[in-house]
Amino acid sequence: MTASASPLIIRGLQVVDVSALVAIIRDAHVRPDGTVPARYDTITLTRMFFATLSSLCPHRAEVLVGEVDGEPVGVICYSASRLSSLGWEISYWATATRMQGAGIGSQLLDAALTHIVWASGPDHFVLVRSAVTTSFEQRCFRPLQDDPAMMRAMVREIRPGTTADLVRPCGRAA
Repeated sequence: MTASASPLIIRGLQVVDVSALVAIIRDAHVRPDGTVPARYDTITLTRMFFATLSSLCPHRAEVLVGEVDGEPVGVICYSASRLSSLGWEISYWATATRMQGAGIGSQLLDAALTHIVWASGPDHFVLVRSAVTTSFEQRCFRPLQDDPAMMRAMVREIRPGTTADLVRPCGRAA
């Protein structure tokens, strides 16, 4: 499948999604030498998804699935931070390789950030580690000084949503 004219549906995680989402995340993180970082191990990802489905852990992830034509094509996982009651973490975010560039990742990211904004106070923050920072910078995330791949945004500054939102300067109210 390639970019489709069919609409993107964003929904919650279902049991039948797990194997497809594990493959999407792993494929999105293959290094040039063909290896995949340990945090994207099939068993680790599968356990995380099933822990989320069964609500076994207090800090379970929220998982949003992007679906086109009945098939999962993207995923974003986020949760309340384990480090601070004022924080959130985006742990996994990926789009099927064949669907990249169709806006699926952006729509999933905006859906997650919209939920975080509505579920948080203005003094809360969101953390993410990403080698590709542009999407986060557009939404007012800033790299941490000692680790540029680790980014943080204050909830009061996050700009999810429309293109108009993304061009508004960070830190300025609408």
